[in-house]
Amino acid sequence: MPSGTSLLGLIKHLTAVEEHWFRRVFPGEDCGIDMSLDVPASPTRDEVVAACRQACARSDEIVGACPGLSVMAAIANQGEDQAVSLRRIVVHMIEETARHSGHAESLREQIDGATGL
Repeated sequence: MPSGTSLLGLIKHLTAVEEHWFRRVFPGEDCGIDMSLDVPASPTRDEVVAACRQACARSDEIVGACPGLSVMAAIANQGEDQAVSLRRIVVHMIEETARHSGHAESLREQIDGATGL
């Protein structure tokens, strides 16, 4: 895991990933999103967590308002040739969240040393 990785950085990154897919790619909104794990000194822990909850709520609203998971994104993801379906985006978000949950578990283990159940 890269030096400087933190639980708050993981939350910030997951917030950015939600925004990337559900603000930029799916609806096609033109917005700049910082995908890094770096958390500036200015936001508090509560603000970072609140931003994540807000991004997830917005994503949930978008999914809930869609007539089906086969609806295609407005634009292709950067570096890809074709737009993908909402289904593929949702599955990717599950995968992304699971991957970073594993990173969070590794960080927690480094703090308290506990493993297993």
